Amino acid sequence: MRFIFMILALLGLLGQAPLLAAEDNRPGCDSCRLQIKSLDKPVKLTGKWLFTRDDNPQNKDVVVDTSSWPIIKAPGPWKGAYADKKNFSVGWYRGNFEFDQSLVGQEVVLLVNTYLGRTQVYVDGQEIYRRPGDINIERYYATQPIPVRFKVTQPNHVVAIRVDTWLMTGIYQLPFEMHKYDKHDTSLAWYQFQNGELRILAAFVVFFFGLFFLLVYKKTRYPLYLVASLASISVFPFFVAPSDILLRVYAPEPLLFLHYTGLFMFFLAYLFSQFFTSSIPKPTGLSAHFLA
Repeated sequence: MRFIFMILALLGLLGQAPLLAAEDNRPGCDSCRLQIKSLDKPVKLTGKWLFTRDDNPQNKDVVVDTSSWPIIKAPGPWKGAYADKKNFSVGWYRGNFEFDQSLVGQEVVLLVNTYLGRTQVYVDGQEIYRRPGDINIERYYATQPIPVRFKVTQPNHVVAIRVDTWLMTGIYQLPFEMHKYDKHDTSLAWYQFQNGELRILAAFVVFFFGLFFLLVYKKTRYPLYLVASLASISVFPFFVAPSDILLRVYAPEPLLFLHYTGLFMFFLAYLFSQFFTSSIPKPTGLSAHFLA
């Protein structure tokens, strides 16, 4: 008989697990209690989130002791999370969502940008998203927000996000928000185009301009065109490295290194500017009157 009561008590505890998790409501912690009353507009999730660098698989569970977890701003860097200032590559974020009863049964989309980092998302301890996953058939969403879709099945859900990255910044940048699922969500399409296809178009425009300036230099032998060509061609990796095409073939870490190498090559734009050293002429006439 005692055994039966123990089983019933355990089942009752499991049934209350999301509620118990939501009660971890420390001062200054926004993610301890994220109340979602309506999804008519995207809900911003920016704020102070529970965080840990302890890479423990149990961090995904509904009931976890988070009393020792620091609170950090998301999006934002990890450097201020711990007093020892040590570098680490894995971080966990945790949020307790409280949905209005009217939202139960609806599907939602969580937008989170982890910028090339390996990412796993859990809801109530169950993995619902992983990257890289089936990279030959799934989009990586490298420099754009990842749309993580799940169904609200109860008023309380615990979301855990694991990020593995060299950047010491897990949730990297905006947007960081929750949407009502809509297969014709134009804002989602714009985010994907802006940091996806548009980035590739810009990459090849820059590259071919570099080839054009190289041809001009071949005709004129004027160094300005050579520097302009090198500046355009050398920054090509900055645009193209975090593309879905390359991420289907290579691991994200070398592409991240190549991406930032291309960013460094923007230094050549400084050398290009050195060809324009003449001072700006002083305004005269009517323009001088308005600038006075």
